Amino acid sequence: MRTSSISARVAALSFSVLATAAVAASCATAAEQPPPLNCQSNEIECVGVCANVQTDSENCGKCGSVCPSGQACVKGACGVECPSGDALCTTGDGGRVGKCVNTKTDNTNCGACGKTCKQGEICFGGGCTGTCGGAQQGQTTCVADGGSPYCANLKNDNANCGACGKTCAADLLCVSGACKASCTPDQTKCGGDGGAPYCANLTTDNANCGGCGATCGVLEACEAGVCTSQCSESQSLCVTDGGAPFCAALLSDTANCGACGKVCPPGYPCSSGQCSLSNPSCFAIKQANPNAPNGLYVIDPDGGGPLPSAQVYCDMAAGGHTVYRVVHNWGEWGANMNIVVRDALSPTVGTTTDWDNSCALFGKTKYVGSWKNTGQTYSLSQYKVYADSKDYWDNYLHKVFPNTAYTEVLIQQDSQSSGCWAWYAEAGSLQSLGSPAGSGYAFCRGGDTASLRYHIYLCLP
Repeated sequence: MRTSSISARVAALSFSVLATAAVAASCATAAEQPPPLNCQSNEIECVGVCANVQTDSENCGKCGSVCPSGQACVKGACGVECPSGDALCTTGDGGRVGKCVNTKTDNTNCGACGKTCKQGEICFGGGCTGTCGGAQQGQTTCVADGGSPYCANLKNDNANCGACGKTCAADLLCVSGACKASCTPDQTKCGGDGGAPYCANLTTDNANCGGCGATCGVLEACEAGVCTSQCSESQSLCVTDGGAPFCAALLSDTANCGACGKVCPPGYPCSSGQCSLSNPSCFAIKQANPNAPNGLYVIDPDGGGPLPSAQVYCDMAAGGHTVYRVVHNWGEWGANMNIVVRDALSPTVGTTTDWDNSCALFGKTKYVGSWKNTGQTYSLSQYKVYADSKDYWDNYLHKVFPNTAYTEVLIQQDSQSSGCWAWYAEAGSLQSLGSPAGSGYAFCRGGDTASLRYHIYLCLP
């Protein structure tokens, strides 16, 4: 019994000693470990510090990866630290290679990294535009071999001095298109941060307006060192989808009437920002816009009166002739004929060439045949053309040319009779066109033609 008791005491003592040692060891380990770091969600713990491995130059991409001097950590990769005014854009290698660019002039990073101008456009002031004119005063479009177009001021650009691609030496400046040692009195020396020096007039230079590197935006101009809009007080700045900005007079511009891009129909002028119809003829449109092209227009024959508007072809190349076509029956000549009338503006002798050309405006050809009946075709109601021509005269031609008299009309209908192809009356009168019986004009004989203002042409269906 005594031996057993001693053994039990020894065992208990040994357990106590071991437990005490374990607790001591545990306390020592806890004392040696530093408290955990409270890092942000975009950071990790790197040897006792929190680091964003996407931007930390001391831990770039991973803990302990230090970027070389002069480089910055961008998206977990060491890259070039850009000079003032430039932006570091990533290109290649999955976006891990850095490149310094001027987003105000770089065609592939225009206004922002990765924003590329379309072919034929250039980056100016951080916006893609089509030319170096307008707001970019003094600029010339240059194109490097195999490169994109760009704007350059050949008077002060060290890389394009006097000509595209002509570079001044490092110790010279471009002054008035020549490489010189110093700037003129009205210019300031700009440059630095690794860039070549250059001369700039800070009062007028769009790329250095009021200070070196201060660039005016598209459609702005530098005046007295301040960027101001180039649009006049009566104009507004417009920008079409994907196009270059431009100035427009919204109160009178038919292509931007009341709003940018709102186009008036042909013949409708823009008045006070509204497309309104007031032109009574093609000649009136030509007078208002000497550069108006040939084509279909809408006119108001009585200038706001009760007559309806009409669509006509305006032969602007001829001086503003109004040419009006109606598909109409023409008695003995046939059904659904194309009756074309031209206002020649003044008495003119008709020709077969005019006849051909007037029909061709509407994709038609002239009537091929001779005169019908035995005369008095437009004077006797027994002939079918009498009723047809009267209906045309009263309800069609007079609604486009309301003041036309029968004495001014030449009907060209005979393309075969020898000595006479241009008929402007028959047997002494044009009663269907308003002539009194027994008066009017005899049709041409012996090769004579009439010199009259309005020519009616018979064209085939």
